[in-house]
Formats: sequence, C-alpha cells, structure tokens
Amino acid sequence: MFELLNKKYNRLFLTKKELANELNISAATLNRQLKSDTLNIGYTVIGGQYRFSLKSLANYLEAVEMMVP
Repeated sequence: MFELLNKKYNRLFLTKKELANELNISAATLNRQLKSDTLNIGYTVIGGQYRFSLKSLANYLEAVEMMVP
C-alpha cells in the first residue's frame, strides 16, 4: 500500500485535502476528526498546517482492509 501511495504522490506527507480525498471523506469530516482526536493517522503541524504521514496512512488503510470481510 505504501508503495502505491508513494508512487502516486512522490513524497512522504499529504495535505488535509489529499488525505480527505484518499479516505473518501469531506474536509469538514477530517477537521472534526482532528478536533475530537479520533483520527488514527499520524500527523505533524508545520507552520500551522497539518501534514499527514504517508506511511501512517498506508498502515491505517491496510488495517481497515483487514477488518472488511
């Protein structure tokens, strides 16, 4: 999964918009999850902007895939 995402974005961190797109949720939903601390994807804040770890996203997506029958 990480290799596919890395090929697609060619970097190690995603923006809020890119992450919301990958998760197929709205930016508002992503913001609510960040505010309520329910997002299980690693991130850092750089200059007031969120950046989300591609590796953490890949791990999250793999875990979700394993839970779906």
